[in-house]
Amino acid sequence: MSKNEKSSPKKVKQAGVVSRILAYAGKHKPFIYLSLFLSALSTLALLIPYAVVFYVLRGIISAYTAGTEVDAEQMVIYGLIALGAAAAGFLLYFGALMCSHITAFNLMGNLNMRLTDTFARLPVGWHTTHASGSVRKVFEKNVHSLEGLIAHMLPDVVQNAVTPIAVLFLMFFFDWRFGLISFLPLVIAFILQGAMMAKGRKMGFMENYENALEKMNSAGTEYIRGISVVKTFNQSVHRFKDFYTSIVNYRDYVLKYSMSWENGYSIFLALLKAGFVFWYRLPLFCRNGNPR
Repeated sequence: MSKNEKSSPKKVKQAGVVSRILAYAGKHKPFIYLSLFLSALSTLALLIPYAVVFYVLRGIISAYTAGTEVDAEQMVIYGLIALGAAAAGFLLYFGALMCSHITAFNLMGNLNMRLTDTFARLPVGWHTTHASGSVRKVFEKNVHSLEGLIAHMLPDVVQNAVTPIAVLFLMFFFDWRFGLISFLPLVIAFILQGAMMAKGRKMGFMENYENALEKMNSAGTEYIRGISVVKTFNQSVHRFKDFYTSIVNYRDYVLKYSMSWENGYSIFLALLKAGFVFWYRLPLFCRNGNPR
């Protein structure tokens, strides 16, 4: 068996994590697909006012260079279009969040019931060998964190995917030269981001981060449960060595990793916005819909 054949099941398993989670939504699963569709429409609608600004500026500059008055009626129409598109965008996004929350809350309820049934069937010996804080964390944090993933992150991922494509289309639609100037820094920026993310995967950041976070949460739950003893005997957090050590380890690791991104992320942000420096001159090159 080749190396690629051995690694393919792992890739398939990783790619299907969200699908496996959504399976617990039951009959409410289709709402998430409706949410993603509405989120994409919302993104397109919210970009319309920016396109309208271009036409408004073009009309004003064209009237100024021709020595004529600005067409007030046309400006009013542009304003109404921008207002209607913005209102439609917010309503569509509201609908997207409503649908995603329907899926998320039903998923969380079904998953909690499934976990409760599973933990109830485990032997007593399993509970004596596992910290109660880690078990409690599954219900209080892990399951509840799915609400952010399903109800917010998935619609936002669609927006983040649609927005660059739509913006690039507008760039090349207005003027291909400015589109090209704006596009090249974006390509370089995302190549840099990919290199930084590859470095993070090589360091095993997410695995180490999740392990450190789980240790801190488990120790924190045990500390909260024993806080009455700490107060009674006037002890400090240092008496709970595991809790204190987990906090320090988590802090040191996250801080070190975050600082390693300092230069790369600064360059990424600079490149991401570099192309838009040229956009302020775009209306000056356009008159009556044609580049001057």
